[in-house]
This record gives sequence, structure tokens and C-alpha cells, in this order.
Amino acid sequence: MKNNKKSIQIGKDLFVWRFKHNIVLSLKKYMQNYTFRINKVPDKIIIENLNLSVKINEVSRKDFALNANSLFFDKSKLNKIIIRQKKTNDYIILMNTGFKSKLKKFFTDLKLPIPLKKMIPVVVSNNEVAGIYVNIFPVFLTNRVSDMCKVTEKTKKIIKMEFTKWQPRTNQKNML
Repeated sequence: MKNNKKSIQIGKDLFVWRFKHNIVLSLKKYMQNYTFRINKVPDKIIIENLNLSVKINEVSRKDFALNANSLFFDKSKLNKIIIRQKKTNDYIILMNTGFKSKLKKFFTDLKLPIPLKKMIPVVVSNNEVAGIYVNIFPVFLTNRVSDMCKVTEKTKKIIKMEFTKWQPRTNQKNML
């Protein structure tokens, strides 16, 4: 019997889904909704259900170096920063065209299954998508920053959001 369903839920806390040629297991906690407001820079937030830590700092031009674990924004173009999951009508402006690409289509073109789409942090400023952090297993792609707030030659102040793995602290006395 052929099953075209891309993911199935096993029990109440486990999902199994196919991504390209891999079978991926995911706990339900990774797909729970989250929203974080960035009220100041520097700041650090923990997205527990994704096991991610996000360090937000202002950096100078000399410290500006693109890498897979960071998003860089023009500080003058950011206001009311929020990190959250994708919403239904989200879009991002890419490639100096002014063309709006819906995140739903963007993720579909990457052939991402629905559970993985819920695990990708979206950075929002002024109610528009400023960037997306796509480097979550099993997807290792280039992160995207919207043209509306990317760093250019005219940028004076740069905001760096560095995403790293986070593990909850364990009580050393209880470990074997």
C-alpha cells in the first residue's frame, strides 16, 4: 500500500517524516509556537523548543563577516524586532528586485516538509520578514536576509544575530 503522507505522528510526542532521502524523527516540542521580542541590543534569547540560543549584538564594519550561523542587518532599518515561526502570508524581498517571495513558496521550492517549516526561525521587523535562519538539521542552506534591511556600503551600524546550539543545564549530582 502506497502512503503519500509526508509525516506521521507516533504517540502524542513523536513525529516521523521524510526529507529527501532521510527519515527524520522529531519531538512535538520542536513544532510548538514561539515568539520573542527583542527589546534591547545586546540581548540573548533561548528558543528552548528548537534548542537554539540567539545572541544579538551591534558589530562594527571590521567585524562584519558572513557565516552560516549568523544573520546581519542594517540597524537603521530595524524596528520592533521579533523572532517567531512562519505565518500564513509571510513574504521576503530577495535579490535586489523588490519582488516579494512568499515564504510558503520559498519553503516549498526547497521541498521542506511541514514539520521542518515550523522549525525555521523568522526574524520580523516592522511587521515584515527581515530574515530567516535556515541552518537547522537536516537543511544546511544559506540564510536569507531581506533586501529591505540587508547590510550595504552605506550601512553605518550592523546588528548581528548569532544562532548557536543550546543545551539545558543538567544537575551534575544526578548524572551517572
